[in-house]
Amino acid sequence: MLRSLEKAILKYRTNQMMRLLFHMEDLKRFLVGSMNASNLVLDESDERFFDPNSQGAKVMNKVWERAIKDDVLTEKEVEDLKEIIKQRNAIAHNLLQFTQDLHCDLRGYCEDNYKHCGYDSEALERLLGYKIKLENKWKGIRELSFDSLYFSNADDFYKKENDKLLIKIKSLSKSRNLLIKRVNSELSNFEITSYETDPKNEANFKKDGSLSKRGGEVCRRLLNEGLCCDSVCILMGIDLNKVKAHQRKLLRRT
Repeated sequence: MLRSLEKAILKYRTNQMMRLLFHMEDLKRFLVGSMNASNLVLDESDERFFDPNSQGAKVMNKVWERAIKDDVLTEKEVEDLKEIIKQRNAIAHNLLQFTQDLHCDLRGYCEDNYKHCGYDSEALERLLGYKIKLENKWKGIRELSFDSLYFSNADDFYKKENDKLLIKIKSLSKSRNLLIKRVNSELSNFEITSYETDPKNEANFKKDGSLSKRGGEVCRRLLNEGLCCDSVCILMGIDLNKVKAHQRKLLRRT
């Protein structure tokens, strides 16, 4: 279940990122293209004249100044848009932010050092909102481009795919949260009175890290006591599949 959830979220975020990358670049092309095109009808002494030799951040700073001055966006909206660009660049250089909150092992969600994701799942919708305002209210000559038209089919595909994935993610997330609640409850009620009864006692393991005969007995005993496989996995520090294998042994005996 957790692996399926992880895959669904990764697909969802990847689709979102593809759309965000296109719409961000398409918006920048529209804004910078408009300022360059407007130069054709402006004198260099005009305050709205745009230095064609400007590059990188200088170009975008001029764009933001123009957007605020012309009441296209508020200062707060411009700062948010700049933050979206910043986050996109950060993820491009540090993909760990894209995935660090996803785990196919439940212990990743139950440990105290659980890391929340640096990925902003609402950035795309905010970007699209700003893009509509900028394209509708922008003052300047419009540069004709068919880029948006060429991407429209892919954009529709990513959007429809994510609508389906979101339904799946919500369902799997609900199941995951119920499992986390159960595991946290079981772990909080489990008492280790001595090292002898500690599920991680070294006597429970062979030198290669696999379960010893005693370790297998401890694993099955914990399952017999009503603990779920995920709780036993965390208590013993072993792979979930190994716990499930011992659960199958118990079922065959009944």
